Amino acid sequence: MQKTRDAVVIKMTTRPLEILSLYQKQGVEPSDYIFPFLSSVRDYSTPKVLFKALSSATTYVNKDLKTIARRAKLDVPISFHSSRHTFATLAISKGMPIEYVSKLLRHASIKTTQIYAKVEKA
Repeated sequence: MQKTRDAVVIKMTTRPLEILSLYQKQGVEPSDYIFPFLSSVRDYSTPKVLFKALSSATTYVNKDLKTIARRAKLDVPISFHSSRHTFATLAISKGMPIEYVSKLLRHASIKTTQIYAKVEKA
């Protein structure tokens, strides 16, 4: 994790592992990025440079998501950001403790996660 450098371990099911395998390359290092949006040879040591690279990558992903939504005849707004909301909602509905979801989303407060995931405190 960038902000606190805390490690977060997530057990993945078969489908996400299959998707990740599509991006596997020979000779990768553990420090290499999984997805091709960021380059392992580029220096992202300053927050400004990393932010710019991520913003650029997010723009391209959002364009692709809009194309997918149009082809699937979905009449809802879709973006990379909406995937965070979907993940949070599904994770909580499948029984993942909200504390874990909050940590994965890097929220400082569980209250933010409750709002984000449209979940009321029980």
